[in-house]
Amino acid sequence: MAIFYNPNKKKGLFYAPSGATGGTGVVLSISYSASAFCEDASDPTPTVTGNAGAGTFSSTTGLVFVSTTTGEVDIDASTSGATYVITYTDTNAATATFNLTINDLDDATFAYSDSAYRQDAADPTPTITGLAGGTFSGSTGLVINSTTGEIDLSASTEASHTITYDTTLSGSSVCPNTSTQSVQIITINVDFLVIAGGGSGGGDFGAGWGGGGGAGGYRNSYNNEPSGGGATSENSFIPTLATNYTVTVGEGGISNNNGANSIFANITSIGGGSGGDSPSSSPATGGSGGGAVSGNRTSFGSGTTGQGFNGGAGGSGAGGGGGAAEAGDTDGIASGGDGLQSSITGTAVYRGGGGSADGGTAGAGGGGTGSTYPSVGTAGTGGGGGGRRAVTGYGSRGGSGIVILRYSNLFTITVGAGLTTTGEQTDGNDKYIEFTAGTGNVSFS
Repeated sequence: MAIFYNPNKKKGLFYAPSGATGGTGVVLSISYSASAFCEDASDPTPTVTGNAGAGTFSSTTGLVFVSTTTGEVDIDASTSGATYVITYTDTNAATATFNLTINDLDDATFAYSDSAYRQDAADPTPTITGLAGGTFSGSTGLVINSTTGEIDLSASTEASHTITYDTTLSGSSVCPNTSTQSVQIITINVDFLVIAGGGSGGGDFGAGWGGGGGAGGYRNSYNNEPSGGGATSENSFIPTLATNYTVTVGEGGISNNNGANSIFANITSIGGGSGGDSPSSSPATGGSGGGAVSGNRTSFGSGTTGQGFNGGAGGSGAGGGGGAAEAGDTDGIASGGDGLQSSITGTAVYRGGGGSADGGTAGAGGGGTGSTYPSVGTAGTGGGGGGRRAVTGYGSRGGSGIVILRYSNLFTITVGAGLTTTGEQTDGNDKYIEFTAGTGNVSFS
């Protein structure tokens, strides 16, 4: 208990009343390093002066202490946007108070009207619903106005970009804050696999046997996969939105005829060449060439550059039809050339195989097998038909072609009348659609 000097010089002693001073005779006080803190600040601990013993801290509702002994405030656990009265009581029951405010972070909310934009679209500007006057920045490759947040789409790279809004430089910022939004800038690239109908196998109308049918022309732009005939992958197609483009799926050739062409926009794959008929008709040129009849050692159907390989020449036996990946075998081997594998639908599939003559193996990718009763090319692969031997009649028909388109799932395709499809499917961040028959128009939006 503190004893004070008696200025009136009367007998007796004056005692300090409880709450007026701490145990040292010095007025009890507490103070923090600031009277206001932001809600993301480090936890502050006060300085106590004039206390007796180890006192206890308390507060009005909403403030949380890390320790009621030290007075350290748990900023994260406390409710922000309020002012609290903190009270310290020492062991002599003396008290001291301090008003401490925990402020909310600035509202940095902003938003663009969409999460993805085409590079040829109008430049977007965000709406700021939080504190105005901050600054915008973006990830590498994004061209953005730091004051308004307007994005220069045509000057920015095609990528997913992160945009940050910072309130620090706003003239009315209390507790600076940031927020982000991801915006994707895209060009609508349409990848394609366009395969024409396969050529029919050669028939047997005399002593000998027919050659295998050539595979339909094979053109591919997806993921650096090759096109037919040893060509490299083609460039993706870049459409104009809301514009019609023609799609045609070529049918397989029948009765010594070539397969029909398949088309997407300005991309045309040539129908596969038919195999030569016995005894003397020549095999046809096509997307991949048809195989020659038996006995014809010099004649074979040529493939189209960038789409397929030649058919095989004849000899003691007929030649195999050319495939997308290799030429048809010559003479007695009689196998069809193999097709190519593509994963444009997310699953690796062989297509574009040449048909074989009798005694040979059908080309991988839908080629038909030659025999007395030859098998047809597989539908949807452009495989060449198998050649016939020993029974009078035509060889087997070629397989129908296919058109497959793949594009960003941010876009939608509209399919007009006349086309048969599997419908839009999703694979990762892309959509794809397979056209299996018909002709008509498509557009993108």
